[in-house]
Amino acid sequence: GELGMLRDKNATSVPGYEDFLLGATYTGVPVEIQGKIITGRSPEDAMKFAIAIVAEIQGKEVADKVAHELLMSRDAQPEYRQ
Repeated sequence: GELGMLRDKNATSVPGYEDFLLGATYTGVPVEIQGKIITGRSPEDAMKFAIAIVAEIQGKEVADKVAHELLMSRDAQPEYRQ
């Protein structure tokens, strides 16, 4: 936003707040990962956001295990970076 941290990056937010993502491209997906910046769409997507953070820190395998233990279905999990 105002600090320029999202400039030329994809980002997501609660619908209606797109104008606060100054310099970013709004995607509307539940979780957007751009480098060291992770944005989330809504409180409804909090678990997806949490799993994305686990994937970034500990890797996809650990994130999949945590998601499984939280009983998240595969299609409810966020996309991971390759």
